[in-house]
Amino acid sequence: MDQGPYMVDIFRHGDAEGVAQLFRAVYGEGYPAKHVYHPD
Repeated sequence: MDQGPYMVDIFRHGDAEGVAQLFRAVYGEGYPAKHVYHPD
């Protein structure tokens, strides 16, 4: 079975910057839970 270009896994600290960038790309600065923009 082809796994494709994506992998689903648990969140790791090293993922935080990418998650913050993703929220910013999708929602701009308008997401109501502001902590998602801060990878710390």
